[in-house]
Amino acid sequence: MSQIETEILELVNAHRSNLGLSPLHLDNFAQSLAQAHTQQMSKTLVPIGHEGFEQRAEQLIRVLKGSTASENVAYGQETAEDVVKSWLASIGHRQNIEGNYTHTGIAVQKDAQDRLVFTQLFVLVEPDTSVVDTQSDNTEMCLDILHLLNEHRLKLNLPKLLIHAQVQQPALIHSQNIASKKIPLGYSGLKEKIGVLVKDLGATAVAANLAQSPPNPERIVDTWLASEAHRKNIEADYTHTGIGIANNPEGEYFITQILVRIP
Repeated sequence: MSQIETEILELVNAHRSNLGLSPLHLDNFAQSLAQAHTQQMSKTLVPIGHEGFEQRAEQLIRVLKGSTASENVAYGQETAEDVVKSWLASIGHRQNIEGNYTHTGIAVQKDAQDRLVFTQLFVLVEPDTSVVDTQSDNTEMCLDILHLLNEHRLKLNLPKLLIHAQVQQPALIHSQNIASKKIPLGYSGLKEKIGVLVKDLGATAVAANLAQSPPNPERIVDTWLASEAHRKNIEADYTHTGIGIANNPEGEYFITQILVRIP
């Protein structure tokens, strides 16, 4: 998170604390969706507002096993204090800040005129006893795996893989389904999820890597690189990736990586 995003979260949680409400926890997936919407607004690809929120809410609820979601946006405020103050002065925005939510994602970017554009997403996530950790808990591990994969690709003069929110979603769902024993360890159901990505993103190639491993990024990547099929996926001309991690009460970790080539 940037400094201003961190300050917004601190101010929002301070307000909630004053009302006896529990703090909001930052979620990596919610963060990625907030960033994508803020980027679109800052580049004037969509107007300042909530265009596409129904899809973002559906993704939050499906990926995080949430029950409800909402969104605040803003434009032109210069500081974290300014934007939180403006949200609290608006009944609808204030209700979101004070609502029965558990997790959040916050994104701030500048537009072409150096004016700030803001998005904050809220989601209520009920505890899942079959899956201990959500992606937000495994964010550091996910980023470590990505770093190691990109280090390997750079040695081969290949461009870095970029995390894509829409690719992250099915990777996380697949790992969660395995961790909760809804499906066996393997690729069951993943072909259909990948097919949706091809249609929605216009991807020209897709692949997937799976692993069951202790929470050790080096071991996971080394295992993939030792396998010819997994290594070919890692070294192919893909542009974007999603890495979903979930673990169950037995301490078993399951990792799904989906790779796509987007023109």
